[in-house]
Amino acid sequence: MLLRRQLVFALAAVSAANVECVPFASLRSASVGGRNVSLRYEGTCAHLACCSAHAVAVPAQTVGAFRCDGSSGCGQNAGWFAPGFTCNPLEPGRYRQPGDPPYLRCSDAERWLSLPGLTHTQCGERYLVCRGGVRVTALARDRSASNESGNTHYEGSLGLLLALGASPDARETFVSVYALHERDRIASDPHCVGSGN
Repeated sequence: MLLRRQLVFALAAVSAANVECVPFASLRSASVGGRNVSLRYEGTCAHLACCSAHAVAVPAQTVGAFRCDGSSGCGQNAGWFAPGFTCNPLEPGRYRQPGDPPYLRCSDAERWLSLPGLTHTQCGERYLVCRGGVRVTALARDRSASNESGNTHYEGSLGLLLALGASPDARETFVSVYALHERDRIASDPHCVGSGN
């Protein structure tokens, strides 16, 4: 009986508090990124095809695939491979499935992000990445891997880092990452409005 009275009191308090409901999609997007996010270089398309355990083996001479001969220094894959992104770039909003065709249009000029904790609904979503006043949009395409210490971080393509004016040789670059609808947060972020470093 006491528990029932406490529950009724709690519900009455919530009703009287004029609580605004926030759509689930906004909550999910708001949790991505923010200010001073550590962005690391994910690698070239050839690196992702030849050095990733998630790369997809394809028949020899497949247009858009990479011939991996072990000379890349990682020794992971030998033969012909395509990058195996977590998302299926051909079908936004879903993870790549075992029966999906390989993605054979990977370009180092593309701008994509690898997000920690990427959900399938984030696949193909566009995010704003800012650094020192430079604003670039990038697609969520992959889930970032944790490093040796178990820490997760954001990763970006060569095209994204170059568009931001960042060096792929740097260990990390500090940026801001926002869902496009987060206009107020973007407008108040020095990385996005020109005075950030």
